[in-house]
Order: sequence, then C-alpha cells, then structure tokens
Amino acid sequence: MSVRILDAGDAALTIEFGSVIDPALLAAVNALDAAILRLQSAGDLPGVIETMPTFRSLTVFFDPLATDRDTVLGVLQPLIAAA
Repeated sequence: MSVRILDAGDAALTIEFGSVIDPALLAAVNALDAAILRLQSAGDLPGVIETMPTFRSLTVFFDPLATDRDTVLGVLQPLIAAA
C-alpha cells in the first residue's frame, strides 16, 4: 500500500491509502480515523477539529491558529504507519 500525504489548503491534510476502492484500504482508513479519535478524546491532539473518512483516504482538518501542519503531521506519521 502506497500512502500519500497531501495538503488540502492551509488547514487540512489528506492521507491517501491508494487509488482504488478496496476493503483493505477502507480498513486502514478506519483504523487511522479511530486512532485519531482516541487521541482527540484524550486531549493529545490539540487543534484537530474533525476528520472525514472516505473509502480510500482520510482528511484531517485542523485549526491553523491552534496548531500547524508539521505538528499535526508529526503526530499522524506513526499512526499512518500502524494503520
């Protein structure tokens, strides 16, 4: 699975797990989404506003006044590797 991380404006990142609709990709998207929600609930991901999962990608929206792209990406990278 080849993962791409794309900027979606100045307040979001899209993590693409592939280019086709596949149950394995959806499982990875759901695993990442659940991991992010756990961190949010614990207060360990300040600035992240919401996530938007699709069949093959996950977009993470954040408040650019509360955090920045590099900080969010630094937290997400190990989660992406584990998804």
